[in-house]
Amino acid sequence: MKIVILWTDWVVFLVIAATLFYGWKVRRTPHLANTWRRAFTDPTGAAAATVLGFFIAIGVVDSLHYRPLLASAAGGEPAYATETRSALDALLAEQADNKERSYSAPLAYQGYEKEAVTVNGQTSRIYPRLAHAGLALKDPAHDWAGDVGVLTAVGVAKGACWPR
Repeated sequence: MKIVILWTDWVVFLVIAATLFYGWKVRRTPHLANTWRRAFTDPTGAAAATVLGFFIAIGVVDSLHYRPLLASAAGGEPAYATETRSALDALLAEQADNKERSYSAPLAYQGYEKEAVTVNGQTSRIYPRLAHAGLALKDPAHDWAGDVGVLTAVGVAKGACWPR
């Protein structure tokens, strides 16, 4: 793995450094500390700070870039991929790898376009089964409507019971 620092990463790190400096300045200045303390003890301010904290954490993780090491011959020089990836890419690799080949209708278990498939020497055009949709369905043609209905009812029930 080869660490890569892009110019946008430098900007993010500079903003973090400026924020840390400002935080240090606030701690040493009583009236600023009191103002920020009141802002963070207010429920709205605390909620906003929590959401902002999640965005900042995701942004920082997305600013840590690298190039993966490629397989090379024994004794040869190490070679790195041309594609630069981030730590967030590595964390979300499973979601990125589990994408379908083409688009489909919402909640579908079959592809949107017919494809030529050869079965027992016969070529026919069918709507192919999606690789990642409806995997729990044993017989999708028969079980699909019931599964969608049950999951919809569960979602509605959970939404109705959610505290307001």
